[in-house]
Amino acid sequence: MAIEVFIGYPPSRESPQAEFCIRHDGFVDIPAVLYREDGELMIEIFSRAGGDPEWTLSLSDFVDAIERGTAALSR
Repeated sequence: MAIEVFIGYPPSRESPQAEFCIRHDGFVDIPAVLYREDGELMIEIFSRAGGDPEWTLSLSDFVDAIERGTAALSR
């Protein structure tokens, strides 16, 4: 499974967003989008069942958590 990245221009935002798309079983899911808000990069993570974001996080906080998880599994 590959994650493809597309740039979208939703009318609800003043700037573009990066959409992370996963193709499978004839469908395309967008589990997350990345965008800039007030100068900070933000990530929205979606559940498969709904169309609204489940979580909106600072990208730096999300990357920090991934790095901590990676470090914990590398021990």
